[in-house]
Amino acid sequence: MTSTAPRRRLRILAVTTWYPTPAAPVAGVFVRKDVHALAEDHDVLLVHLAPPAAFASAPAREQDGPVAVRRLEWDPRRPLTVVAALRALRRAERGADLVHTMAFSSLLPYAARRPAVPWVHTEHWSGLTAPESLVAPLRRVMPGLRHLLALPDVVVPVCEFLARPIRAVRSGRTEVIPCIVDQPASVPARRDTPGWDLVSVGGLVAGKDPATAVRALAELRARGHDATLTWVGGGPLRDQVEQLADELGVAAALTLTGPVTPAEVATHLDAADLFLLPTRFDNFCVSGAEALAHGRPVVIGAHGGQAEYVTPEVGTLVAEQTPGAYADAVEATRSRLRHASADEIAADVRTRFTTAAVRRACAATYDSLLGSPAAGRYRSAASVDVVIAIHTPDREIERAVASVLADDTPDTRALVVVHNTDVAPIEGRLREAGLVPSDRVVLVEHHDGIRSPAGPFTAGLAASDAAHVAVMGSDDFLRPGALAAWLGHATAGAEAVIARVEHQAGGLVRTPPTRLGRRHRRLDLVRDRLAYRTAPLGLLSAAMLERVGATFLAGVATAEDLDFGLRVWHGAQGIVYAGDDPAYVVGADAPTRVTMTVRPVADDLAAALALVADPWFQGLPVARRRAVVVKVLRIHVFGAVVNRVATTWTAAERDSLAACARTIVAGAPTATSAFSRAEQALWDAIVDPSVPDDQLVARSQARLRHGRPDTVLTADPLRVLDRQAPARLMVSSALMS
Repeated sequence: MTSTAPRRRLRILAVTTWYPTPAAPVAGVFVRKDVHALAEDHDVLLVHLAPPAAFASAPAREQDGPVAVRRLEWDPRRPLTVVAALRALRRAERGADLVHTMAFSSLLPYAARRPAVPWVHTEHWSGLTAPESLVAPLRRVMPGLRHLLALPDVVVPVCEFLARPIRAVRSGRTEVIPCIVDQPASVPARRDTPGWDLVSVGGLVAGKDPATAVRALAELRARGHDATLTWVGGGPLRDQVEQLADELGVAAALTLTGPVTPAEVATHLDAADLFLLPTRFDNFCVSGAEALAHGRPVVIGAHGGQAEYVTPEVGTLVAEQTPGAYADAVEATRSRLRHASADEIAADVRTRFTTAAVRRACAATYDSLLGSPAAGRYRSAASVDVVIAIHTPDREIERAVASVLADDTPDTRALVVVHNTDVAPIEGRLREAGLVPSDRVVLVEHHDGIRSPAGPFTAGLAASDAAHVAVMGSDDFLRPGALAAWLGHATAGAEAVIARVEHQAGGLVRTPPTRLGRRHRRLDLVRDRLAYRTAPLGLLSAAMLERVGATFLAGVATAEDLDFGLRVWHGAQGIVYAGDDPAYVVGADAPTRVTMTVRPVADDLAAALALVADPWFQGLPVARRRAVVVKVLRIHVFGAVVNRVATTWTAAERDSLAACARTIVAGAPTATSAFSRAEQALWDAIVDPSVPDDQLVARSQARLRHGRPDTVLTADPLRVLDRQAPARLMVSSALMS
């Protein structure tokens, strides 16, 4: 599925305290890029709340390319300027379809009065992630000011690193949309020279730590490398940096350019061998991303959002703020990436951080907030497509389809994906039931020769043009009113609605084991143990699926939804469990499902192995990786043993089981600390093939005797109340209704 800019041209009122002026030409250049991108699709009026010096140096009104700019003087020390600016803002809102504030201080004008139209806020400020960088008075008042972030309808941080402190004070939507990164028309080839020409781009300020860069330069030269450093940018530390270079004897190897134009920045990047920036804190580090876009390896400080795009394949993140650590990283990076081409280094950044990508993401955010249809994508703000995969004509497909249409909502459709079988008998069953012909039932043929629901579900989602989507098995059905209830949550801001799931023969599927009282509020992957329900049963925002990159894993025999579900729970906002609403019902009269078939261990665990090897998973916060790995070990690895209790293990299968288990636990080595004593005993047998097969089977059965002390108490007594340990998991599951 692809997203396009909205057909309707909106009138956007952008409000910011950061914007370039003649007195401060680089202030807020990232805001300027964003509003220029928005102006390709919308009519944008930008109100710059300018401090006195900037206001005095710039015209009150100007046309900055496609953006109309109006400047208002904004000086909180002079209340009359604030009152006048607030009045002008209120007038500017008239006729606007949406207000888009940019930068934390731009929230202040709306602290007492929200805009009269929907409100989006984009955030860049490093003060939220590095409060130690703030002056003492501001640091003292920040706990109260942070709650301003709870006011907008949607807050857009530029990276997941910045999203974390924002989500801590918000219950509403928080959607990551990255910065726009300037990119050359073509990637300049890397130079094949013995030189060590380093480049840094940034202000000569304490946060960028130019002193450590100069000391690292001196260390490299002391190690015998012919290294030079060009620092692109000016700032208050220039004199100190020059004095330090003289003291260290590297003044001749250091160039300080002062402020330069973007074109000159690009020239310096092209001329360099490697980008070096010992930043102490950064939320995105645009200059580092620009260096990658030019095909240059990077060495950057580890504290910041740059960890979301700097991988060992393109550079090194340095956690220790010492010259030796940066010199070591430069040497290691040059050696490791000596044969990497510029195109290979640039590939990821040149895809992810483009103007077009930001435009598409903003379009999706605006559409979902305003309820306006996007060109060729949404039929209406409340439209739903339910994708039903059917693999054989003997399934009771008419029951599933009828349950989707039962609420008689005209903009709800059933997309029946006929997988690896003839469509005629299935269409005949639906015709006999009076369900076709109908514009609310669409049959899609999909032939891939693979016995997995991943293919048909993916094909169905690709065929959908609805704002919300759901997936469903052909044996299953919905209780009357389920879709309408889920849509109620979606229109209230939920991007993912987790369905209550029941078995037709009786009994509730007790996952996910959420915290008490959290069903209809924003759920969390770790605290609400969402990893225990990766099957995407419920209602999902189509725009969200595209944003988080959720896809079913093709070619695996089971757990094809593992990566899909985890990306949703990690990236979606407003996740709710619809536990009090009509249920999704798992049919009891279906033949044995494919997931119950006994296969080689490696086939059973293929999806889990692919997950832990994925750079996306490896980049998740430690707590999230641990919660996921605990679930994978319990459900998938232990489940592989349970499914084989009645079979004869071979030495090869035991070796395979041990190898797979060790690979998976490496994704979060502390995961086993959440195990019960019974689970730990089983784990010890799994990773040690010398444990006899009958003991492996016995320990697997003992783990399932729930309620006994060994199944509740953790191997580490201090972990008994761990959120992922059995005690809390069992209580939460038992109290579900």
